[in-house]
Amino acid sequence: MNRTIYFDNIINKSKDKVDQFVIMGAGFDTRCYGDLKNSHLKFFELDQTKTQKLKKEYLKRAGIDTSHVTYVKVDFRTEHWYEKLEKAGYDPGKKSIFLWEGVTLYLSEKEVRNTLKEIKEHAGSGSIIVADLYAKSFVTGENAPGMKKAMKVQKITDEELGFGIDFSSDYENALKTFLESENMKGGDTYFMGSKTKKGTYMVVAEINL
Repeated sequence: MNRTIYFDNIINKSKDKVDQFVIMGAGFDTRCYGDLKNSHLKFFELDQTKTQKLKKEYLKRAGIDTSHVTYVKVDFRTEHWYEKLEKAGYDPGKKSIFLWEGVTLYLSEKEVRNTLKEIKEHAGSGSIIVADLYAKSFVTGENAPGMKKAMKVQKITDEELGFGIDFSSDYENALKTFLESENMKGGDTYFMGSKTKKGTYMVVAEINL
């Protein structure tokens, strides 16, 4: 899938410049157990207790070593995730990559903005966020190539689709304006759907703090 390749491109070009790798809402992401495992990075995965427990069980069955990963149990809607992350050994003074994949479209604009602010406040200078941000037209279903999958996830998790950016005209400027409103700047960006008749439906973005 192109989206995964774009995420990996940004991570791979940045991994040697940072010290920590933090996955926000890790789910069943397996990046910490592949090639990245052999790097110098310190790994943290944040997610809800039930999801982490299930994931660890599957990894154990598969014979995959998880000793290098620090699991942080957190409910993002009710707890201060950064406090739990720091207690788990995260150093806010060190450069980090925050991976935030497949999450923002299930949050409200307020929740997205609050999370960006919290990461910026608790990340070392030179840290980055790697995230996917979706168009409003995707969230509403008007331009949603992956909507069937998204709706399937929604039914399983009982989550509603929420935040989207208006990419209907100048999508590059729309992203820039949004990031600047949070005192952040974009790095590498991969806009998907920009060359189609329906237009951009999402972007994988490097966000510099």
